[in-house]
Amino acid sequence: MGSSKGIHSNDGRKKNIFAITNFVMYNTSAPLPEGFSVDKPFIFDGVVMCTCLKGNARFRLNYKELDILQGQILTIMPGQIVRPVIKSDDFFCELLFFPVDFISEYPSPTDYDFLFRLHEQPCITVPQDVTQSLLELHALIVKHYHQKDRPYNQEIVKSLLFTLMLMIFSIYEMTGKSNFTQARSRQEEITESFFKSLFNHYKEERSVAFYADNLCLTPKYLSKVVKDITGYSILNWINEIVIIGIKTYLRTTNLTILQISEEFNFANPSFFGRYFKQFAGTTPMEYRKGTAG
Repeated sequence: MGSSKGIHSNDGRKKNIFAITNFVMYNTSAPLPEGFSVDKPFIFDGVVMCTCLKGNARFRLNYKELDILQGQILTIMPGQIVRPVIKSDDFFCELLFFPVDFISEYPSPTDYDFLFRLHEQPCITVPQDVTQSLLELHALIVKHYHQKDRPYNQEIVKSLLFTLMLMIFSIYEMTGKSNFTQARSRQEEITESFFKSLFNHYKEERSVAFYADNLCLTPKYLSKVVKDITGYSILNWINEIVIIGIKTYLRTTNLTILQISEEFNFANPSFFGRYFKQFAGTTPMEYRKGTAG
């Protein structure tokens, strides 16, 4: 199953898997979508579902590492820094990318906090018969997606996607809530809140004071908490997500260096260039040329 053409773009941007506005199906036997690399960290503003059919891989979600094994499904919620760590030579998976609001008009069950549980336990083991049903549903979604001239086709695709999500939700419910609800310390809650705020504001804000004020904490306390929980300084995380975001724009858009510097709220292109070189080791233009092709 190859990737669909389900990603739209604006403002002269190329097709960009990092800014999902529709959905895309993809598996690891197909050519990589434009601008995407399994070896580089990335940020998604949509939901990612990965069904592992063979082999294994390790990912880092924000500051936590996790493994996905054969027969498991990994669900990545929006606002996560995803860094591939290692994968086996035989790793093979089916991937689905879509925005949360793609199925927002469909009512979700109200008696379970699924989003919280997906965030807390993104990787689960799926029975073999259920895996087969999920793959068949994947194929059906792709089939209907390409039948664009049929009446109500978009509604059919959204309904099928919603069905897929309900199947995932049912697996979590059958597994039992007790396996997923783990008590978190106040420090862990603060760290999670910091990452949510960072994802929402990294293009505009790069100061510790901003994020501390956003969480009603002192900069010193927030810095200590993030360092204690993640092992890295808060400035390290801020700069990392900003650089990841800039690299994404350089690889996957046609925006000029000036436009990208404005997108990330830099005072001028010179300061933008110095910042990027300090943390990326090269200039924005050199990076763009080195990743073109």
